[in-house]
Amino acid sequence: MGAGAYPRLRPAAALARELVAAPLTDRVVVHGDAHSLNVLQRPGSGYAFIDPDGFLCEREYDAGVALRDLMAELEALARSEPASAVRSWHRAQVGRVAARLGLDADRVEAWAFVERVCTGVWLHRLGFLEEGERWLRSAGLLTPG
Repeated sequence: MGAGAYPRLRPAAALARELVAAPLTDRVVVHGDAHSLNVLQRPGSGYAFIDPDGFLCEREYDAGVALRDLMAELEALARSEPASAVRSWHRAQVGRVAARLGLDADRVEAWAFVERVCTGVWLHRLGFLEEGERWLRSAGLLTPG
């Protein structure tokens, strides 16, 4: 992993510790891998998640995993907008999803960030260095400073 990745790991580690130390009270079994490739459209009845990897957590986790996948949108916006606009756009997306699902937007955003960094680290570990760096760079777009 490149030396540039480490500053992005500190905020993710701090957020992960906070999320675990103070969980919301209504913990449920979450899907655990709620990304776009695990969604199927059901004829006449909406969508369904497949391939669960469930565990006990707060509902905000799965929404965070789904929002983690906004990488291409973040990258495109970052090419034409200042960092503050990228962060504002992401915050608005998180807010819309959280409001629609009745979830805590701050915690959804925190899970999305932690999962974005974890994905980058995991891809590095598997040997997919360029893709891992892409995930970590997208996390950097959401880190003020």
